[in-house]
Formats: sequence, C-alpha cells, structure tokens
Amino acid sequence: MNTLFLASKSRSRRELLDFCRIPYQLVALDADESQHPALGLLELVQYLAELKMQHVRLPAPGVALTPESRCWVLTADTLGMNAAGELCRKPVDRADAIRMIRSYRQGAVTATGFCVERRCWQPTAQVWQLEQRLVRVASAKYCFNVPEHRLDEYLDLGFSGISYLAVSGAVEIERFGIQYLEGLEGSYTAIVGLPMYEVRLALEQLGFYVAPVLD
Repeated sequence: MNTLFLASKSRSRRELLDFCRIPYQLVALDADESQHPALGLLELVQYLAELKMQHVRLPAPGVALTPESRCWVLTADTLGMNAAGELCRKPVDRADAIRMIRSYRQGAVTATGFCVERRCWQPTAQVWQLEQRLVRVASAKYCFNVPEHRLDEYLDLGFSGISYLAVSGAVEIERFGIQYLEGLEGSYTAIVGLPMYEVRLALEQLGFYVAPVLD
C-alpha cells in the first residue's frame, strides 16, 4: 500500500481522510506561519500550504527502500474572511472568538489551500527527493449564524473535546455547529479543512491509488 504522510495537527483533516478511507501517517512540521507577504485569501492559503511543505519533517525510513520506493506528502492551510474583509485566524480569547462568530452572521468566505508532493527515495543521499508537486485551492461562501443567546452554549459544547481557541475563526460547521450553517455555496469540506474532491483528484493524478486487481 502506498504511504501518504499528513503534516497537520488538525483533527478535522484527519477525520475527513478517515471518512474517505484514505490511509495516512502523521508527520511533524516546523513552519513559522506568522510572517507572510500581503496576499489575497486564496493566494495566502496556497502560499502557507507550500510554506508548510518546505518544513515537513519526514521520519527516517524503518525498512530498506529502493529507488523505486515512493511516498506522498500532504500539507494544507485554512483561513476565513468575514464580510468586512478581515482575515479570521485562531481567536486569542473568548471575547475575540465571540467577535468573530458575530461577524460571520453577515457572511464569510473560507478557503483551504493544499499541497501534495510525490517523492522518491534516493538511497545514496538518504533523502526523499521531489518528483512532482500539485497545489490547489478550494473555497466556499456561507453564512454561519449563531444567535446571541446560543453563543456560550456553542463555545462550550460545539468543539467536541478541543478548544475553540485552536480553530480558525472559532467556526466549526461540522458536528454540533452544523445547525448554525444557514447557507453555503462552494466546497463544504474546504470549510472543514480539506477539500476532499480536489484532494482525491490530486492524489489520482500523482499515482497514489493502486489499481485493483481484477480476477
């Protein structure tokens, strides 16, 4: 079976891959995302996905590999923008989270950029060498409408064991939060954190899937 390395701490991305039965292994990265050029939303998430790819730390191979050995590496970045054009990153505290959620009642755009690389093993240099890279972006326009009297309940119950401080814009449209998704135009899974239709196409293009053997 081919190996996909996912460089992400996002629970939502892991769940999406699990739902789609795409096997993967988690790996670490050490990219500094705080400094970046002034870009539009779509360009920024693409830039950050590629930046993360440059800082992925693949584990040392535990088995003997050959020049025919391949692996696939996936990074992604998700950001939202409210109707006023403000980028909504992870909130710094509860008040900041409430401010962001209120702004999403007027509409928002969320985009996810992802980068997929196919790499081949180079025994002499003992490194995974880049063979091919694909970078894609998907987005959606939507309205996320949590009424004022439900804000505390949403923050306390809406994130199933993780902190809303770890979620871009404090918006989680899956699980508990899906009841506040008023409307959507575009990729639902791009809002969740990984546009699965586009990811599947990219993996197919890079030869990740092994064709089934037919009797």
